[in-house]
Amino acid sequence: MRSPIRYLLAPTSLCLVLSAAHFIHAHQHIYATLCIMGFISLMIRHPICLRLNQVAMVLLSAEWLHSLIEGYQERTTDEQAWPQMALLMVLVAIVHLSCAILLQHHRIRHYFGYPRQYIFR
Repeated sequence: MRSPIRYLLAPTSLCLVLSAAHFIHAHQHIYATLCIMGFISLMIRHPICLRLNQVAMVLLSAEWLHSLIEGYQERTTDEQAWPQMALLMVLVAIVHLSCAILLQHHRIRHYFGYPRQYIFR
C-alpha cells in the first residue's frame, strides 16, 4: 500500500503557496520567499522542518486575520461591500490553523523522524 504522506502534506503545501501569492500581491517579497522556503522544507525529513512549518502555519493564520482587519478598514472607508472578503479570509485562516493541527498526525510525525510516543510526554 502506498503511503498517504503526500496527501497529508498537500493542504500545508497549498497553504504555503497561497500565502506566498498573498505576500507577493502585498509586495512583501521577503515573506513570500520564506513561504516558498517552507514549501521546500516539507521535502526535508527532519523534525525541525516539521516544527518550523507548524509554527509558520499558526503565524500565517494570524497574518490572514491581520489582513482581514486591514481590508475591513479599507473597504468601510471606501464604502464597499466587505462581508464576502471577511468570510473568505476567516476561512483561509481556519484552513491554516487546521493545517497546523494536521501536522500533528502520527504518520507525518513518523515521516519527519519523531518517535511513536506523543510529543508532549
